[in-house]
Amino acid sequence: MNLYPVIFKSLRSEETPNPDLTLQVQGRPPHWGSYVTVDDVDATARTARDLGGKVLLGPHDIPNVGRFCVIQDPQGAVISAIAYKNASSIDCQETRA
Repeated sequence: MNLYPVIFKSLRSEETPNPDLTLQVQGRPPHWGSYVTVDDVDATARTARDLGGKVLLGPHDIPNVGRFCVIQDPQGAVISAIAYKNASSIDCQETRA
């Protein structure tokens, strides 16, 4: 499932009729977007900023999914953090051999 239409549709408002899509523009070549699951997206964004990184997008809610942000480290690497609304429905169980 491609969440980008859901995300950007959910960011649209009277104040921001066209959400900032600069992450997809700016002449960047095609790339993979990776997400890591966290307990608290807002805390993750604050920590990234406190450690010298940037918050490129969010934190924002995705209706019926959870909350996410896109962060960049001081060297320029980008990753997204997400906290699912109903984490118990996501199979994230650690397996041990």
